[in-house]
Amino acid sequence: RLPLWLEARAASYASSRPYGLYQQLLTTWVGVAPEEGEDVVRRALERAMKAVFPGNAVDDRVSLLSQVMGLGPGKAAADRARLTPEQLQRATFDAARTLVSTLVAAGPTVLVLEDLHWADPTSLHLTEELSSLTNEGPLLLVLTHRPEPDPGVSALEAALGADQDLRVRRLEL
Repeated sequence: RLPLWLEARAASYASSRPYGLYQQLLTTWVGVAPEEGEDVVRRALERAMKAVFPGNAVDDRVSLLSQVMGLGPGKAAADRARLTPEQLQRATFDAARTLVSTLVAAGPTVLVLEDLHWADPTSLHLTEELSSLTNEGPLLLVLTHRPEPDPGVSALEAALGADQDLRVRRLEL
């Protein structure tokens, strides 16, 4: 297939909302806008997940990614309520990682994440986690940010630069 090209742009007004950057990325992937309503967005996510994971139970992943998309708890709310915040984040990161890994296995995938200087810390941490998938297949991460120092972006750049397995190219414009 042609490369799957997914874009998201962090916004200044959403810099304190966890997963704000990935909420936008996922709504782009499923082909809806967040303002279309929770039912429409959830159904689109379920359809997209079933297309990527045919024959597999996707309820847990849909529930976790629904949280990323800012949707209500859904069917698995009771299961998630038993998790500690750290366990919930780990499960959510695993669901996102599994999704991106599956997309990469299907063909070249490009994730364009813009304006990282406004991204929330959770999105930056997830970006670092997903960067390791570039070693598993044709995944390109394009990350943009302003040149002014930003502690979160600086930490992400340091982590990516320290990973000997990653090929990082920095372009200053």
